[in-house]
Amino acid sequence: MSKSVLSKTNKTHSSILAKKQNLYAYLFILPAFVFLFTFLFMPLTTAIIKSFYRYDGMAMNVFVGLKNYQKLFFDDPKFWNSMVRLLIYLVGMFVCLFVQVVTSKLVQSVANQTLQKFFRAVFIVPMVVPSVVTLLMWKFIYYPDIGVISRILESFGVNYPNFLGNPDTVNYALIFVGFPWVAGTSFIILYSAFQGVDKSVIESARVSGATEATIFFKIELPIIMPQLKVLVVYGIIGLVQQYEKNLIMTNGGPNNASLLPGLYMYNTAFGSSEPEFGYACAISVVLFVATMAASVFAMRFKEDKDA
Repeated sequence: MSKSVLSKTNKTHSSILAKKQNLYAYLFILPAFVFLFTFLFMPLTTAIIKSFYRYDGMAMNVFVGLKNYQKLFFDDPKFWNSMVRLLIYLVGMFVCLFVQVVTSKLVQSVANQTLQKFFRAVFIVPMVVPSVVTLLMWKFIYYPDIGVISRILESFGVNYPNFLGNPDTVNYALIFVGFPWVAGTSFIILYSAFQGVDKSVIESARVSGATEATIFFKIELPIIMPQLKVLVVYGIIGLVQQYEKNLIMTNGGPNNASLLPGLYMYNTAFGSSEPEFGYACAISVVLFVATMAASVFAMRFKEDKDA
């Protein structure tokens, strides 16, 4: 058999093998695509369509065009107050992130490996506790009469202020939930980022006379900045979508003082005897666009800085 025939045969065999590999790849991707299409893209498309209708879940759809959006942007101060309220939670998010960075660095710096593993376990184990259980525990801590904080203050003769019942303190009390904010996925990501810093670079800096503070701010912090920016993006997305904490602990009260956009959307659709699903869909679309814009801005900012 000539070399040309062998070459063509090998090419044909390679082509068939490549097609089979591509087919297997598509087959593996197909289930994930079906789930994404069914549980993400279809609901999103439905929400966008329903946002142009007046719909209470039972009556016939009535097309209202942009009236839901007009009401949302120009005639609904409750929504905009909830959006402004997010700024308080945004500041709280950065405070929590700062604590997580410091804690992750301290754990990573522990010289005794056994002790370091112990601290890792301490900060990771709370992840298995359901969030609802954690929120109910904190709600009990804040109870005015029988709560933990109330009992401690009463033992010192101090009257307990109802943090969750006071519009001036309720949002700060909700941000404080989970203190000291060191357990969870953020800790794992930041701890792994610090572990990934090249030790030879740090040792060279120490030999050159750099202090630990200089090493942290000039070497380690810039290296873990991509992970920090990802956590910021996830944090912003989580804030815009947040509703379960405020729903379980205050239901947006008192007097809507802790009402956030996500909870407002939920209450509009499910928390009223006269649900407005069309209007809730309009709120969800606006929140989706705002979240996407914030995420794109953060990622573009990251790319510009990296460049």
